[in-house]
Amino acid sequence: HTRFKCDWSSDVCSSDLLESARLILDAFHADDAPAMFFYASQPEVAKWMAWNQHQTLEDSRRALDCLMWELPGQYEWAIRLRDTGELVGGFSFLLKAEATAELHFTLAPAYWRRGLTTEAGQTVLAWAWQNHAKLRAIITAPAAENLGALKVLERLSFYPGAKRRSGFHKFSGGIDVIEYHLAR
Repeated sequence: HTRFKCDWSSDVCSSDLLESARLILDAFHADDAPAMFFYASQPEVAKWMAWNQHQTLEDSRRALDCLMWELPGQYEWAIRLRDTGELVGGFSFLLKAEATAELHFTLAPAYWRRGLTTEAGQTVLAWAWQNHAKLRAIITAPAAENLGALKVLERLSFYPGAKRRSGFHKFSGGIDVIEYHLAR
């Protein structure tokens, strides 16, 4: 079941619900702060992310405030376990131009190596191709040393491209990233 309020020309996008065998991807809620803090405060999660490790529950509340905004071309899903409804991560999909989008994801370490991020990605990609007829390519650029993310992208049929230096505020001097792309 999928219900969305957005197209290429809309003012506001919101991602309501996507489902897969083991997951529900829906909107983030203010009461997700403790669950988000549980994974976003772990150094191994924040290590390669553009955002800093959450130090307090208030950090997670502020992050949720941003994730709950309905912005043009931006979809933010909470990744929840179907069986329990537990928040275990997040998935972002950003329309960058008429034919291009970008994606990003994070998952709690307790759920790594179970195929959950790949399952969430397959679900989001199927939705993207179905709901955005003009979409021709999806891109992302994870940290070159983030081997888990690279493996997920390869399982999702993304192709690696150039390695480049990228500037993130938390990495003085920048960080090496690998550009990945998936074409329709």
